Order: sequence, then structure tokens, then C-alpha cells
Amino acid sequence: MSGFVSNPMEHPEASMIAIYGVADYTWNVATYDSERAWHKAMARLMPQNKKALLTFAKHSSDLGVNGHQYRRVESVEFAPVAKEFLKNLTKGKNPQIERVKKEFDDIISAAKQLLNTKENPLLTEELHPWLLQLEVVGQQGKQAIELYEALHQKGYAKFKAGYARLQNLQKQQFNIDQTYNQNPYQPGVRVATLVVEPLIAEILKYSVGKYNQETGEQLALTLNFNPNKLITNIQQIEYQPLLQKGGGVRISPALEYISVKKDDFLGIELEKVASVKTISVDLGDAKHFEKGRIQISTNGIDWKDISGSLRNSRWNSSENVHNVKYVRFINNADTPFQIRLKHFEIVAE
Repeated sequence: MSGFVSNPMEHPEASMIAIYGVADYTWNVATYDSERAWHKAMARLMPQNKKALLTFAKHSSDLGVNGHQYRRVESVEFAPVAKEFLKNLTKGKNPQIERVKKEFDDIISAAKQLLNTKENPLLTEELHPWLLQLEVVGQQGKQAIELYEALHQKGYAKFKAGYARLQNLQKQQFNIDQTYNQNPYQPGVRVATLVVEPLIAEILKYSVGKYNQETGEQLALTLNFNPNKLITNIQQIEYQPLLQKGGGVRISPALEYISVKKDDFLGIELEKVASVKTISVDLGDAKHFEKGRIQISTNGIDWKDISGSLRNSRWNSSENVHNVKYVRFINNADTPFQIRLKHFEIVAE
């Protein structure tokens, strides 16, 4: 017996694009053209809005930073333009600026069009959080270009006002990411992460840096609305995402077993020193807490073991702890063992 299997996962309507490609491939393997099949699928799903859907799809194939470090090609047509723009970033008149402006305008227009259409409501309902995010990213890009132009025109008041608008847009992006698609393994909503977002970040870094240099101000070069950080010396999980919700910060679970050697650790660095109400950790087996310790620190150098109780495989702190900036699990055993990172969460007061 032979055959083909496709796995559409939890978004069946959006997966139709890929499923059409699989169908086209199985119909005639010899003449299969992936690019043509991709375009035909979108035309079939949304004939009235196929151009807008294509713009969304072009900028939505990459997963963003993830624990597997699995990235996908994205924004293929725009990538050379972005690269050329950055090469000419310090020039007074960047030759690619109009093309970059148009791309941001197209992104905003496509997102709005798909958010407002009544065509294929099941698909647009599934895509809704990512469409919201795409529009915000497009607006950020447009605002970053306005900062860039204001800087070259010495329009410092305009620059400062635009910077405030960009801050608000990045807060919107963070809120969308923290509100929608809160599955535990790859939480949040990210779009345009491989080419467009890095382009915006570089424009912002250059423009704000030069503005600070020219005016003597100290505006932040980057805006990060999840200031908590993963801390680990385990290479396998160094890119594991963090999720922030209210007062809680947690490490996204990992599906694979993780090998832990002596003195290997994983944990969270909070934005600032805080009082912590609860720490809960599940590494798949209660015996792991006989081999390692949960520790806290104010400075990341001096560590203190804290006590807790076990319920099945989950360890929970037994008291409030104060003056905490770092929390970690560290392996004290000489013999390596394997853990399952099922849960690691800190809730601050």
C-alpha cells in the first residue's frame, strides 16, 4: 500500500492553501509547480480578495523565534529591496525608500481588506488575530519611515511625536501577541518576522540613535514590551519563548526530552527585583527535584535554595519570597538525566 498524508493541524481553513497544493501534487507529480499551486489555491479560496490574501501569505510563512530554531523563507520578493534599503540607510536620499513605503502601504491595505471582507468568513475568522497583527506591523513600518525622513529633514518635533505613535503601535503588537493564540507550545501572534520586522528594527535603531546623537536626548533604541528573559546554559532550549500574562511569566513547554548535565540550569530573569507569590515547576518526574534545586537570586551571582512541595511531578514554592530577580532550576547531580519541560512559571506580586 502507498499513499500521501497531509496534516492540517488546528487551523483547517488556513490549511486549505497547503491542502490544495498536496492535491495538485498527487494529481500529477511530474508537472507539479509549487508556486503555481500556491497562487491557484488562494484564488480558489478568495477570488475577490486573492491579491490581499497573497500579500498576507507572502509575509506570514515564518514562525518567528521558537525553541526548535525552525525558520521558514518569507517575504521573498521584498527581501532584496529591504537589503538594499539597509545598505543605503545612512544616505540622505535612500533610492529604495518609495519601494519600501509602497510595501508597507500594501501590507496595511491587505490587512484592512481581509478584516472587512465578508468573503470566506470561516477563513477570515481563523486568520483574524494575524490580520490584526499584520496591520499593526505595516503601520509600524510606515511610522518608522516617517521617523527616518523627519530625521533627515531635521524635523525633531515631528520625530518625537512619531516616536510616541510608534511606541503605541508596539504596545498594540504586544497586546495582540499576549491575548490571542495562547496555546502553550508556540503561543502568541507573529507575522512578518524574517524580513519586515528586522527591517523596521534596523530603521528604528539607526534613526533613534542618530536623533539622540544630534539632540542629546536618550530615547530607547529598541522597544521591548516583554522585558523578562529566559536564562539557561542548555543549548537545546536557549531560544524557548517566554509568555507573560498579568503578573505571571512562564517558559513555553518543550515537546522533546532535554538532557541536563551537572550544573546545567534553566529559569527566568524578571524585569526588576520583585516579591514572588508562587513558583511552580514541572519537569516530568518528581525525582528530578532530588537531583536538582530551585534557587532564587537578586543579582544572578549569589543563589539561595528555596523550599517547596510536590504534587505528582509538579513542584510548588511553599512561601512568598522577596527581593527576587532570578529563578532557576539547577542540576546538582553528577550523572546527566533527561527532563520534560512541562511547566515553569513565576507569579510576582
